[in-house]
Amino acid sequence: MCGVTLIVNDGKIAAVDRQEEGITFGTITVGASVQQDRTRRDQVERAFLEWRCGEMAQRYERTQARLKKTSQ
Repeated sequence: MCGVTLIVNDGKIAAVDRQEEGITFGTITVGASVQQDRTRRDQVERAFLEWRCGEMAQRYERTQARLKKTSQ
């Protein structure tokens, strides 16, 4: 298992799934359209992707170590 699927609505978890394969359904409320600050959006997304790159590498290493330990 690699992760978790979350559907969040209004700051609350509407659905959660920790299965390796599947489809997750949830109900969300789509709010009114708002003016977008594309520059800020891009900065936040870039920062998240940079964080995720390092985080996923660490998770992979921990998983590999755990699997190696359990297979011995």
